[in-house]
Amino acid sequence: LLTEALGDYDIGGMTRLYHYSKSGEERLTLDPDYFLEHRHSYSRRDYEASDLPRVFFYTNLDHAERMVKEGSSLFTVFAPTEQVYDLTQDPLDLIKKSIVPGRVTPDVDLILRSLAGTPRESKYGPAQDTIDGLDEAGFRGAFYRTGNMDIVVWFDSIEVEKFNPNDVESGGGKNEG
Repeated sequence: LLTEALGDYDIGGMTRLYHYSKSGEERLTLDPDYFLEHRHSYSRRDYEASDLPRVFFYTNLDHAERMVKEGSSLFTVFAPTEQVYDLTQDPLDLIKKSIVPGRVTPDVDLILRSLAGTPRESKYGPAQDTIDGLDEAGFRGAFYRTGNMDIVVWFDSIEVEKFNPNDVESGGGKNEG
């Protein structure tokens, strides 16, 4: 099977991201905190792995599930590829670094929180650590494969615009930061 990497979606340093929404607006600002509170059943498994607020995007429209597309409009934005960490290639070995003694699986929450620069708050003491070496990395998203879908999760608010099939170059919504 052919496995896509983030670089396969890179167009001149940018990666096109797709998001479905029931909104009738031409432009939207997608806020990760909104999706934490208003998540859908189809993203529940992802939130079980980590409750870090994030916006989910497709990188390949062929991967979009029918239940997500039904009754929704397609929105898009170009995001700088360098701001998205490729977990399928994992050049910084974050998956390996997240595995703590006594566990055999990666700590997805630790990986995403480290990339986002958002350590988990603790009710009982200081915030938990993040994986070293990412403080200045500037990642705003992560690319990974789940099931047969290539996904980007984005950690910040991001502006998207309605996809115009007659102008495939459109979609240059602004990243807010």
